[in-house]
Amino acid sequence: MTTRVTGAMPLSLDSAIIREPLVVAPDTLVIDAIAKMAQLQNQENLSQPVGVSSLHRQILAERSDCVVVVAAEQVCGLLTARDVVRLSAQKSSLNGVTMHAVMTSPVVTLSEADFTDVGETLELLQRHRVRHLPLLDEQERLVGLVTQTTLQSLCILQPLVDHEPSQQEAEVQQHSQEEMAKKQSADPTAAVRHIESVLDRGEFIKQAILSAIPDYLFCVDRQGIYREVITYKKEITLFSENLDPVGLPMAEVLPGEVAKQQLSYLKEALCTGHLQTYEQQVQLEDQSRDEEVRVIKIAEDEVLFIVRDIGDRKQAERQLQELIEATAATTGKDFFPALVRHIAAALDVNYAIVTELVGDELRALAFWANGTLHSPISYHPAKTPCELTLRQGRFYCAALLQQYFPEDLDLAEMCAESYLGIALYDVQGNVIGDLCILDHQPIQSPQRAEAILQVFAARATAELERQRARMSLEQLNQALEAKVAERTAALQEREQFLQTVLDTFPLSIFWKDRNSVYLGCNRNCAQDAGLASIADIIGKTDYDMPWGEAQAEAYRADDRQVMTSNMAKLGIIEPLINAEGKRVWLETNKLPLYNLSGEVFGVLGTYQDITPRKQLELALQNSQQQLSEVLDTAISGITRLRLYPDGEIQYDYISPHCEKNFGYAADELFLDVKLWQSRIDSDDWALEVLPVFQAILAHRGTSTHRMEYRFNRKDGSACWILTNCFVQWNEVRECWDLTIVDTDISDRKQAESQLQNLIAGTAATTGQDFFSALARHIAEALEVSYVFVTECCDHKLQSLAVWANGKLQPNESYPLPDTPCERSMQEGFFYCERAVQQQFPNYQSLLDMGAESYLGIALRDIKGNITGILCIFHHQPLQDVQRAMQILQVFAARAAAELERQRANHALEQLNQALEAKVAERTAELQEREQFLHTVLDTFPLTIFWKDRNSVYLGGNRNFLANAGLQSLSDIPGKTDYDLPWTLEEADAYRANDRQIMESNTAKVRVLETQQTADGNQIWIETTKLPLHNLEGEVIGVLGTCQDITDRKAAEMVIKQQLAAIEAAIDGIGILQNDAYIYVNQAHLNLFGYTHLDELLGNSWRILYAPAEIERFEQEVFPILERNYAWQGEAIATRKDGSTFAQGVSLSLMEDGRIICVCRDISELKQAQEQSIHNALHDPLTGLPNRRLLLDRL
Repeated sequence: MTTRVTGAMPLSLDSAIIREPLVVAPDTLVIDAIAKMAQLQNQENLSQPVGVSSLHRQILAERSDCVVVVAAEQVCGLLTARDVVRLSAQKSSLNGVTMHAVMTSPVVTLSEADFTDVGETLELLQRHRVRHLPLLDEQERLVGLVTQTTLQSLCILQPLVDHEPSQQEAEVQQHSQEEMAKKQSADPTAAVRHIESVLDRGEFIKQAILSAIPDYLFCVDRQGIYREVITYKKEITLFSENLDPVGLPMAEVLPGEVAKQQLSYLKEALCTGHLQTYEQQVQLEDQSRDEEVRVIKIAEDEVLFIVRDIGDRKQAERQLQELIEATAATTGKDFFPALVRHIAAALDVNYAIVTELVGDELRALAFWANGTLHSPISYHPAKTPCELTLRQGRFYCAALLQQYFPEDLDLAEMCAESYLGIALYDVQGNVIGDLCILDHQPIQSPQRAEAILQVFAARATAELERQRARMSLEQLNQALEAKVAERTAALQEREQFLQTVLDTFPLSIFWKDRNSVYLGCNRNCAQDAGLASIADIIGKTDYDMPWGEAQAEAYRADDRQVMTSNMAKLGIIEPLINAEGKRVWLETNKLPLYNLSGEVFGVLGTYQDITPRKQLELALQNSQQQLSEVLDTAISGITRLRLYPDGEIQYDYISPHCEKNFGYAADELFLDVKLWQSRIDSDDWALEVLPVFQAILAHRGTSTHRMEYRFNRKDGSACWILTNCFVQWNEVRECWDLTIVDTDISDRKQAESQLQNLIAGTAATTGQDFFSALARHIAEALEVSYVFVTECCDHKLQSLAVWANGKLQPNESYPLPDTPCERSMQEGFFYCERAVQQQFPNYQSLLDMGAESYLGIALRDIKGNITGILCIFHHQPLQDVQRAMQILQVFAARAAAELERQRANHALEQLNQALEAKVAERTAELQEREQFLHTVLDTFPLTIFWKDRNSVYLGGNRNFLANAGLQSLSDIPGKTDYDLPWTLEEADAYRANDRQIMESNTAKVRVLETQQTADGNQIWIETTKLPLHNLEGEVIGVLGTCQDITDRKAAEMVIKQQLAAIEAAIDGIGILQNDAYIYVNQAHLNLFGYTHLDELLGNSWRILYAPAEIERFEQEVFPILERNYAWQGEAIATRKDGSTFAQGVSLSLMEDGRIICVCRDISELKQAQEQSIHNALHDPLTGLPNRRLLLDRL
């Protein structure tokens, strides 16, 4: 029988109500209820009219989807088709079981009078995680039923117009209904299985994913017309209120400039197929919003726009910029008040304080309270938050500050609720004060507040140290003036003693005149030159020595450079051919020799044989290179999983992008559910991830979570992952369904780390190394080609540090006119985004550098005068100008303070030189000799000391001062080894050696022993001791030298550890040269069934592979290896016993032609993959091919 429905009927809420649901009593048998559901479905299929609307068909289908249990006219339970499927899966017998035993109770219901909105009703279903909702009248009696399916159909379907099917259509439909009725009559549960098979959870999954993603998504075609807008559960609007943009062009929806810009990126995405990313500011009615927009091609004529609100980030950048601009040009007494005022304004807190540690008290340098600058105060930090800040370096209290520090009465007076403090450290690492903020309520954005305080804590430290340095320099000036009258002569005995030291010194020493003619040397140097006596060297040149003409010319070139530049050359590593014809390596130090008039009259040189150390360094470099080449082989992902109450995890779906985030293929994660957890950083697992899982397990409901953690990828690299997690309790499966969206945020973390490294890399650096460190760290942080730190000198710029293309360059002067730096000096700041060469065509250096962009900031002293320029050049436009500008402004102030401090030091040094000149006028020829010998001792790279017959120290050089922890040379005389930092056992051993040397009148050379330094560290030293004689030849004491060889000992240990690491590797590792093995580890032997190294070393790799594999390597693999220097893949290898196995191979080609081979047995992995494929395509019980395999073959 066929019924025709004609006319277009308007849809209403009543259209979605199932008015006659299937009803049974609680004592009805479950089998009978299931039979009624099947019978009802069969009847509806037979009587379904032709041409009815889709909504009507949905209502007819949903009637048989559940049974309502009613007792005394009250709804008391539900049984759905899914419940029937669950009962069948449990394989429980249903014979004699009543509805009361299996029904879902209590039931979520809704009054028919309250059924007024589809959206609210759908939200009610989702909140309670149900699909069926009974409707009740005023007496709470059942009047109907609505379901998630009928409500969704009501939203998206339109009534169908009258349609009379053709005779052929009617016959086909009638035949299909009759066939279905026959099947369902034969099997009452077939309807249930049919219902379950068509259940669609796609919409719910889509909503879960979209609610976890903090972005808007909308689709636009090539003409700029909106095709779909996805804004599920977003807190802000993308378009104006009451506007549905679907079907409208962009130009009618968005402001003109915004629409034009989006159309431009739309065309670019369609043309190139590449992801387009940009930022924009949109004005919608009375609101302005900053957005990040991504455009990606999803079809031939359609793109997907992904829009994210970045207003918070932009606001933070603007606040930091205002704070930097307000304090960048302020120094001196005005700096600290300006700093606390602007920090309080930027962070919106009531109190900001910067203090200086004076004795046991903190003295406020500036105190900002409730919008007013208060008078400085002093207080003891005990029992206050500042005590923890000074002790720990930082301290943060989010709330209840007064309860944690009840004895700090000032906190109660200030009504302080929260606190954040950062300690100030000087260049020696000592605490000198703190910078802190307090507020009446919890501090907003504490991470951003801490980052800002860290930046300006370094700036405050530099300013405080500059002020302290100025005061110290003034005090030192007064002390030097007091010493002018205290200098005396009588140095003849001193000269004789020092001459004895020089003659018995274990290093080789020589000195030459202005023409590089030898004037003298010590005994070691004479022996190296093959001379019989010291006097034989006088008058000779390097051409007369055994080291050859080429090396002699190099030595003389160094002499000229030292005398011409009037600067010492230290640590020169160079070869020498000694008198025996052997090539040795020397470490040479050369410095100019002066007469009393300060004129250079020659050069003084010392050197020592470092051949063993050089050989060790070369071995270490080769070992490190080999180890690096062996070990260096090798945006959002969506995951659906189930979490059970016992903590078990089962994956449902892993998107391909997860492999890019985690470095593991989806199959690897499916096979090992604990793999993901094992690769998370242990600290992050305990602090970030584990608390989230504990919170999920504690609540059976819907929740969202956000976490950031470090993940160790399969290739050994680490990345930062941002995870948004949407959780819902699944009543049917009794588990939590998790939708996880993972995003790689390593770039953002790297940028934050780079800024922190820049601050840390320069905060504790002063003096000559500061500007070099500043230039290097700025270049690395901003990834630019050139960084210049310059000083203004006579209308020119003199570089203080130049970083160019990855290394530090020599300093030189530059012209100022017609250059970008001139504009920076005129305007205080200058930025050229591109084409800087065209703007300054007369500046040739821009062409030489290939510069495209420029950013420069003037350096100003405390009086506001420009003292130099801090600038950067790059081969292309700067990537993040705002961030670069902020960093340069912060460190321009720091560089200006350091430059001013160095200028003050230079002025004081000039004054000191004048004072020293007065002292020099009070001395005679013996003083010149003492100066020469003292220079020799103090410039030696060794530690030198001498003792009397009782092992009491008589003196030492400055290196000895540092090891002994003493302040001046005058502190040495009278001390014994028991008064110095070394341990009691070390002191006893040193004195025993002294007695042995003095009693035997024989030197002890290169004794290896330990020594505890002043800072408590244990180091290794190489000591040489020899007896000291007076003019009568009597032993009057002992002379000793030593050098720190801790690095050498550590290097030896590193080599042993590296070799042990390779030997302990679980992968087989081998090194090939000329197709033959020159090294294999034990794992490589075991992998191929060999027991002795001799079985493989010297043999070809071809003995391990069959002829077919050898041919494949030679024809396919080696050409790729020679082209890319690396190859990874699989092969079939042959063991010693002739058996074969599947092998994973990684090859790396080194520059010297050697090949690093890393391999492992992957037989079990291959078997697991084959088994997994077989299981996916065959029935697990019968082993027969399943539907998937059938469809694939069809």
